[in-house]
Amino acid sequence: MPNYKQIQPVGQYDENTCWAASLEWWIRAHNLGNVIQDDLAGDYLLMRGDGGSLNMDGIVQLMEDPRWCMQRYVYYSGTVLTADRMKSLLATGPVYFAYYSNKLQSNHVNVIFDISGSGSHAKVWAMEPHSRKMPGADEVGYYGAHKHRYLSAYTTREVQVGIAKNSSQGTGYDESYYY
Repeated sequence: MPNYKQIQPVGQYDENTCWAASLEWWIRAHNLGNVIQDDLAGDYLLMRGDGGSLNMDGIVQLMEDPRWCMQRYVYYSGTVLTADRMKSLLATGPVYFAYYSNKLQSNHVNVIFDISGSGSHAKVWAMEPHSRKMPGADEVGYYGAHKHRYLSAYTTREVQVGIAKNSSQGTGYDESYYY
């Protein structure tokens, strides 16, 4: 199993680009190419809500964009996403993970790349793009970091996950898909 902690975490550029920073890291971790947040922001303008954040419908559309070679799964009640289910999702590599963050009081995206333990003691390793605010009066960005948390921190509400699918299934795309 690759050591995903060796892949540099990606910080989000502003308060609402966790989805783009996480996708940038997820693509790198799956060796699907190299995309940066700036390239993504323009692609999903019509899916962005106030302040540039994505609602869950927008996140679903992003996950279903054929460029990213993702297979999407939804857990309408995050509590059914058990440690065993998470382990099976991780079989294809890191999981693009959209959830409601109680800490941030909004939808948020991380990339989960490892899990240990079981039941209420299950803990995951995740690439968190909203770890620590960058210093400076003009800076609005955040540093990314690898965080070790209980799985239950991610499963309080609906959860959308994206796993890698066979990259040969992601050939070509129609740009009107996301405009």
